Amino acid sequence: MSRSTSTYLRRSLHSVGYLSCFLVLVSCIGGTGGTWIQTSEEDPDDSDESERTTGHLNFESPHSRPIVVHPDEDRVYVVNTPSDTVDVLDAETYEILDQIRVGVEPVSIGIKPDGTEVWVSNHVSDSVSVIDADDTSTTYHQILHTIQIFDKDTKSTRFDEPVSIAFVDDEKAYVALSSTNEIAVVDVASRAVTDRLTVTAQDPRAMVVRDGRLYVIPFESNNQTGVSGCLPENMDTDPNCTFDADAHVVNAPDGNAQSLSLNYVLDIVRDSRFPDRDLYVFDTERHAGNLAIRNRRGFGRQRLCRPGRGS
Repeated sequence: MSRSTSTYLRRSLHSVGYLSCFLVLVSCIGGTGGTWIQTSEEDPDDSDESERTTGHLNFESPHSRPIVVHPDEDRVYVVNTPSDTVDVLDAETYEILDQIRVGVEPVSIGIKPDGTEVWVSNHVSDSVSVIDADDTSTTYHQILHTIQIFDKDTKSTRFDEPVSIAFVDDEKAYVALSSTNEIAVVDVASRAVTDRLTVTAQDPRAMVVRDGRLYVIPFESNNQTGVSGCLPENMDTDPNCTFDADAHVVNAPDGNAQSLSLNYVLDIVRDSRFPDRDLYVFDTERHAGNLAIRNRRGFGRQRLCRPGRGS
């Protein structure tokens, strides 16, 4: 299955799930036990009309480690995704100390081990904002640098849809580039991408570094399951096929035939031809030349692809 088709299927299938999660969140907030944090005393009705109408489409970008505590344990950094800010809270009072403007839809935060910088991945801007977190600095909570790579010939990004950020130490960091199935290796001092690690599953997101190893979990982990849509030529020969993916997804007018579930049956099927790749383990010293991949069954999410196309 092509990336665009896989993405189309995934977003369509999970749209109801997003709504369900939202309703659950609303119901939970309405209960007891929570702490409300007021961000402003301003009445929205009194704000300027231009301020109330500015904004952008909510792309529902994925989070991975959106909240971190500073090593000093006195403040908490939180991505405010729809507002394109990183909010800084007092760890004791929950008071909002600062709101730092970053890129479009920040989704993940990493803190440099010495506590002097906060890195924020902006999923839609295809960038990482480097924030000064040294409270003795004259540029405290200002953007020091934006990590962003463009191809001058194609005028397109080469730092596509970053998610998780993980530091090895004060000299090296990793950024998960979800759309290109890569992990960017970044020199902290120069902010330059020095290497790229390939992940042979779609959409790497969560990462952590421990004891000289980088652990990566992809969102679509290839756990031998897929959507039961196939290409027309495979409909009569593949027992896992229940609908023509070209007719109901790729060529569906405005997505109506697919989104309204008209005249076809969609299922999630297991197929032994699909790989099972849940966890990736990299040596932080040797990187791609000595990549270790460990397959672990049972803790990835389902992979959406056409059984007729294989892996």
